Amino acid sequence: MSDQARELPANEQALAGEVNQEASRLLEALLRYKNVIIGVALALIIAAAAYTGVTLWSSHSVSTAQEELGKILLTTDGADRIDALTDFAANAPEGVRNSALFELADAQMRAGQYETATATWDQLAGRIQSLELGIVAQMGKARSQLLSGQAEQAQQTVAAVQSQAPDSFQGPLNRLLATAAEQAGDTQTALDAYQALLSGGQAADAPFLQYKIQQLQAQ
Repeated sequence: MSDQARELPANEQALAGEVNQEASRLLEALLRYKNVIIGVALALIIAAAAYTGVTLWSSHSVSTAQEELGKILLTTDGADRIDALTDFAANAPEGVRNSALFELADAQMRAGQYETATATWDQLAGRIQSLELGIVAQMGKARSQLLSGQAEQAQQTVAAVQSQAPDSFQGPLNRLLATAAEQAGDTQTALDAYQALLSGGQAADAPFLQYKIQQLQAQ
Protein backbone atom coordinates (compact mmCIF):
# COMPACT_ATOMS: atom_id res chain seq x y z
CA MET A 1 0.00 0.00 0.00
CA SER A 2 1.40 3.43 -0.98
CA ASP A 3 2.10 6.23 1.52
CA GLN A 4 -0.62 8.26 -0.20
CA ALA A 5 -3.18 5.48 0.38
CA ARG A 6 -2.27 5.30 4.06
CA GLU A 7 -2.76 9.02 4.62
CA LEU A 8 -5.94 10.07 6.43
CA PRO A 9 -8.29 12.65 4.93
CA ALA A 10 -7.66 16.17 6.17
CA ASN A 11 -10.77 16.29 8.37
CA GLU A 12 -9.94 12.95 9.99
CA GLN A 13 -6.36 14.05 10.59
CA ALA A 14 -7.64 17.17 12.32
CA LEU A 15 -10.03 15.10 14.44
CA ALA A 16 -7.25 12.69 15.38
CA GLY A 17 -5.08 15.64 16.41
CA GLU A 18 -7.82 17.04 18.61
CA VAL A 19 -8.38 13.64 20.24
CA ASN A 20 -4.66 13.30 20.94
CA GLN A 21 -4.58 16.77 22.49
CA GLU A 22 -7.62 16.03 24.66
CA ALA A 23 -6.08 12.71 25.73
CA SER A 24 -2.86 14.45 26.66
CA ARG A 25 -4.68 17.09 28.68
CA LEU A 26 -6.75 14.40 30.45
CA LEU A 27 -3.64 12.42 31.28
CA GLU A 28 -1.93 15.53 32.63
CA ALA A 29 -4.98 16.31 34.79
CA LEU A 30 -5.07 12.76 36.12
CA LEU A 31 -1.40 12.88 36.99
CA ARG A 32 -1.65 16.33 38.53
CA TYR A 33 -4.67 15.49 40.67
CA LYS A 34 -4.00 11.81 41.27
CA ASN A 35 -3.39 12.41 45.00
CA VAL A 36 -6.69 14.25 45.33
CA ILE A 37 -8.55 11.57 43.39
CA ILE A 38 -6.97 8.79 45.44
CA GLY A 39 -7.71 10.72 48.62
CA VAL A 40 -11.38 11.13 47.73
CA ALA A 41 -11.64 7.46 46.83
CA LEU A 42 -10.05 6.46 50.11
CA ALA A 43 -12.37 8.82 52.00
CA LEU A 44 -15.40 7.22 50.35
CA ILE A 45 -14.12 3.75 51.18
CA ILE A 46 -13.42 4.75 54.80
CA ALA A 47 -16.86 6.38 55.11
CA ALA A 48 -18.57 3.29 53.73
CA ALA A 49 -16.59 1.05 56.06
CA ALA A 50 -17.39 3.28 59.01
CA TYR A 51 -21.12 3.26 58.18
CA THR A 52 -21.08 -0.51 57.83
CA GLY A 53 -19.17 -0.81 61.08
CA VAL A 54 -21.60 1.44 62.95
CA THR A 55 -24.58 -0.47 61.55
CA LEU A 56 -23.08 -3.82 62.47
CA TRP A 57 -22.08 -2.57 65.93
CA SER A 58 -25.53 -1.11 66.50
CA SER A 59 -27.13 -4.41 65.52
CA HIS A 60 -24.73 -6.28 67.77
CA SER A 61 -25.39 -3.84 70.63
CA VAL A 62 -29.17 -4.27 70.35
CA SER A 63 -28.88 -8.04 70.20
CA THR A 64 -26.63 -8.10 73.26
CA ALA A 65 -28.97 -5.76 75.13
CA GLN A 66 -31.97 -7.94 74.32
CA GLU A 67 -30.15 -10.94 75.76
CA GLU A 68 -29.28 -8.96 78.90
CA LEU A 69 -32.89 -7.82 79.31
CA GLY A 70 -34.10 -11.41 78.95
CA LYS A 71 -31.61 -12.53 81.59
CA ILE A 72 -32.85 -9.85 84.02
CA LEU A 73 -36.46 -10.95 83.54
CA LEU A 74 -35.57 -14.62 84.02
CA THR A 75 -33.31 -14.30 87.04
CA THR A 76 -34.71 -11.43 89.12
CA ASP A 77 -37.94 -10.35 90.77
CA GLY A 78 -39.23 -7.79 93.23
CA ALA A 79 -36.83 -5.07 94.32
CA ASP A 80 -33.87 -6.75 92.60
CA ARG A 81 -35.69 -6.65 89.27
CA ILE A 82 -36.60 -2.99 89.73
CA ASP A 83 -33.00 -2.06 90.52
CA ALA A 84 -31.63 -4.08 87.60
CA LEU A 85 -34.17 -2.68 85.12
CA THR A 86 -33.60 0.88 86.33
CA ASP A 87 -29.85 0.59 85.71
CA PHE A 88 -30.37 -1.23 82.43
CA ALA A 89 -32.93 1.22 81.01
CA ALA A 90 -30.69 4.19 81.75
CA ASN A 91 -28.04 2.97 79.29
CA ALA A 92 -29.94 0.63 76.98
CA PRO A 93 -29.82 1.13 73.19
CA GLU A 94 -32.81 2.91 71.68
CA GLY A 95 -34.11 -0.31 70.16
CA VAL A 96 -34.44 -1.94 73.59
CA ARG A 97 -35.07 0.93 76.00
CA ASN A 98 -38.85 1.08 75.54
CA SER A 99 -39.18 -2.63 76.29
CA ALA A 100 -37.10 -2.15 79.42
CA LEU A 101 -39.29 0.76 80.54
CA PHE A 102 -42.45 -1.30 79.99
CA GLU A 103 -41.03 -4.05 82.18
CA LEU A 104 -39.82 -1.53 84.77
CA ALA A 105 -43.24 0.13 85.07
CA ASP A 106 -44.89 -3.28 85.42
CA ALA A 107 -42.41 -4.33 88.12
CA GLN A 108 -42.92 -1.07 90.02
CA MET A 109 -46.69 -1.49 89.97
CA ARG A 110 -46.45 -5.10 91.15
CA ALA A 111 -44.31 -3.85 94.04
CA GLY A 112 -46.87 -1.17 94.90
CA GLN A 113 -44.56 1.68 93.85
CA TYR A 114 -47.37 3.49 92.09
CA GLU A 115 -45.97 7.01 92.13
CA THR A 116 -42.65 5.83 90.74
CA ALA A 117 -44.51 3.77 88.15
CA THR A 118 -46.46 6.87 87.13
CA ALA A 119 -43.19 8.62 86.31
CA THR A 120 -41.94 5.60 84.34
CA TRP A 121 -45.17 5.35 82.34
CA ASP A 122 -44.96 9.06 81.65
CA GLN A 123 -41.38 8.75 80.41
CA LEU A 124 -42.37 5.83 78.21
CA ALA A 125 -45.40 7.64 76.77
CA GLY A 126 -43.17 10.53 75.75
CA ARG A 127 -40.81 8.22 73.86
CA ILE A 128 -43.28 6.06 71.95
CA GLN A 129 -44.24 7.09 68.42
CA SER A 130 -46.91 4.45 67.88
CA LEU A 131 -50.41 5.74 68.68
CA GLU A 132 -51.60 2.40 70.04
CA LEU A 133 -48.57 1.77 72.27
CA GLY A 134 -48.69 5.37 73.42
CA ILE A 135 -52.29 4.86 74.56
CA VAL A 136 -51.27 1.68 76.39
CA ALA A 137 -48.60 3.67 78.22
CA GLN A 138 -51.10 6.40 79.10
CA MET A 139 -53.51 3.77 80.39
CA GLY A 140 -50.73 2.37 82.56
CA LYS A 141 -50.05 5.87 83.85
CA ALA A 142 -53.75 6.44 84.64
CA ARG A 143 -53.98 3.11 86.44
CA SER A 144 -50.93 3.85 88.57
CA GLN A 145 -52.33 7.30 89.36
CA LEU A 146 -55.62 5.73 90.36
CA LEU A 147 -53.92 3.18 92.62
CA SER A 148 -51.83 5.89 94.27
CA GLY A 149 -54.98 7.85 95.18
CA GLN A 150 -54.66 10.44 92.42
CA ALA A 151 -58.13 9.92 90.96
CA GLU A 152 -58.48 13.39 89.45
CA GLN A 153 -55.13 13.11 87.68
CA ALA A 154 -56.07 9.66 86.42
CA GLN A 155 -59.33 11.04 85.03
CA GLN A 156 -57.42 13.81 83.24
CA THR A 157 -54.92 11.32 81.79
CA VAL A 158 -57.68 9.15 80.34
CA ALA A 159 -59.67 12.09 79.00
CA ALA A 160 -56.58 13.46 77.25
CA VAL A 161 -56.13 10.34 75.10
CA GLN A 162 -59.70 9.08 74.70
CA SER A 163 -60.62 11.47 71.89
CA GLN A 164 -57.83 10.19 69.64
CA ALA A 165 -58.03 6.53 70.63
CA PRO A 166 -59.33 3.91 68.14
CA ASP A 167 -62.66 2.21 68.85
CA SER A 168 -60.90 -0.90 70.13
CA PHE A 169 -59.56 1.13 73.07
CA GLN A 170 -62.82 2.83 74.05
CA GLY A 171 -64.03 -0.01 76.28
CA PRO A 172 -60.91 -0.18 78.51
CA LEU A 173 -60.62 3.60 78.53
CA ASN A 174 -64.25 4.02 79.61
CA ARG A 175 -63.71 1.54 82.45
CA LEU A 176 -60.72 3.51 83.68
CA LEU A 177 -62.58 6.79 83.23
CA ALA A 178 -65.66 5.55 85.09
CA THR A 179 -63.61 4.33 88.05
CA ALA A 180 -61.41 7.43 88.18
CA ALA A 181 -64.31 9.86 87.83
CA GLU A 182 -66.34 8.05 90.47
CA GLN A 183 -63.44 8.16 92.95
CA ALA A 184 -62.84 11.82 92.08
CA GLY A 185 -66.46 12.64 92.83
CA ASP A 186 -67.37 13.46 89.21
CA THR A 187 -70.65 11.59 89.19
CA GLN A 188 -71.86 12.71 85.76
CA THR A 189 -68.66 11.70 83.96
CA ALA A 190 -68.66 8.33 85.72
CA LEU A 191 -72.32 7.80 84.81
CA ASP A 192 -71.68 8.67 81.16
CA ALA A 193 -68.75 6.25 81.04
CA TYR A 194 -70.75 3.37 82.54
CA GLN A 195 -73.63 4.05 80.13
CA ALA A 196 -71.17 4.07 77.21
CA LEU A 197 -69.90 0.67 78.33
CA LEU A 198 -73.40 -0.73 78.60
CA SER A 199 -74.53 0.63 75.23
CA GLY A 200 -71.27 -0.54 73.68
CA GLY A 201 -72.30 -4.16 74.10
CA GLN A 202 -70.40 -5.05 77.29
CA ALA A 203 -72.91 -7.82 77.94
CA ALA A 204 -70.57 -9.96 80.05
CA ASP A 205 -70.91 -7.66 83.05
CA ALA A 206 -74.15 -5.92 82.09
CA PRO A 207 -75.75 -6.53 85.53
CA PHE A 208 -72.82 -4.82 87.25
CA LEU A 209 -72.93 -1.88 84.84
CA GLN A 210 -76.67 -1.50 85.36
CA TYR A 211 -76.13 -1.56 89.12
CA LYS A 212 -73.47 1.16 88.91
CA ILE A 213 -75.66 3.30 86.70
CA GLN A 214 -78.62 3.00 89.11
CA GLN A 215 -76.33 3.72 92.05
CA LEU A 216 -74.96 6.88 90.47
CA GLN A 217 -78.36 8.04 89.29
CA ALA A 218 -79.63 7.77 92.85
CA GLN A 219 -76.99 10.15 94.16
